[in-house]
Amino acid sequence: MDDRSPTPPRPAREAPARFGRAGAPVRAQGADAPSLDPALSRSLSAVMDRVAGVLEGQAVYRREIAALHDEAAALRAALEQARQESRQARDELERQRGRAEALEAEVRALRAGNARLEEYVRRRIEQDNPLHARPGDAFLDLPLVIRSGRGEFLGVAARRHGPFSTRALLALMRSSQRAGRDVRLDWDRDGRHWVLRVAVREPGRDQNLALTLRQTVTPSGNRVAQLAHMVVDGSEVPDGVLVSLFRQIRDGFDS
Repeated sequence: MDDRSPTPPRPAREAPARFGRAGAPVRAQGADAPSLDPALSRSLSAVMDRVAGVLEGQAVYRREIAALHDEAAALRAALEQARQESRQARDELERQRGRAEALEAEVRALRAGNARLEEYVRRRIEQDNPLHARPGDAFLDLPLVIRSGRGEFLGVAARRHGPFSTRALLALMRSSQRAGRDVRLDWDRDGRHWVLRVAVREPGRDQNLALTLRQTVTPSGNRVAQLAHMVVDGSEVPDGVLVSLFRQIRDGFDS
């Protein structure tokens, strides 16, 4: 009989004893971990640095954009405030313009009232002041004459109206007043002479006349009112013009 007995088989669970879980090989104790390629490590580090720089730049841009938004909002608010103030200023200007126009109208009314008051006072002074010089009726009714260059007394006489007097001259001047034409008559005393001042006012034309008259006696003994001088707008009228004027008066007075 063979005394070599057969060796009993090892249990099946001992077969993978040198493998780890899931059949992975067991790392030998004391072995070093695999290292990365240095070039790859530097590349990864550079990429991470660039990514970090990009992120930081984006953060800066976001802050700048936010600041620009805030600034734009502030500018819009300031612009709206300026527009509102401009509207208020325009409204105030319109109010001030309306006040100015009202004041101008009031000033014009006051000036017109003052002119009327001055005219009223002037007329009352002329009527009521005993010191105001004006010729009496006896002088006004004297025949009005001029003296020619040869010393002759020339007057105007009409068959129906009688001699032309200073009173008739005043009536003739007053009758020339019409709408838009104002005629003002004033008397002054200058020694022995009476000065009749005539102011004619009409649109586009003003005229001032001064007629100097005095009482005298003709060689034939008639008392008359002599028109000694006539001044128109500062210029004395020649004797020849006075003679022509009296002829025109005579033609109109006797018609």
